[in-house]
Amino acid sequence: MFKLFFSILFLVLINSQAFGLSKEMQQAKKYGIKQCQNDSQQRLLSGMTKSKFNSFCICYMNGVFDLLTEKEIRYQSKYNKPSAKFVKGTKKVTKKCEK
Repeated sequence: MFKLFFSILFLVLINSQAFGLSKEMQQAKKYGIKQCQNDSQQRLLSGMTKSKFNSFCICYMNGVFDLLTEKEIRYQSKYNKPSAKFVKGTKKVTKKCEK
């Protein structure tokens, strides 16, 4: 499940033109939540109810966006991949949100 959500997040970040602006970040977060919640295949694979899965998506996207710093955004823009610290943080977010 982690890889799919990370992929969604990465696409959201790459497609965003202005990472540092709060309004654009909020829009990117809402888009990520919506994409996550609309992924019926992943929901079925997760074994979660629709309600639990929707809550997971909200928790996950909020948690991952909280991990984003200007330094991390620069790193991802430069290397087209997340830093090891970011990946470790997203795994913790996933575990927290699955509870």
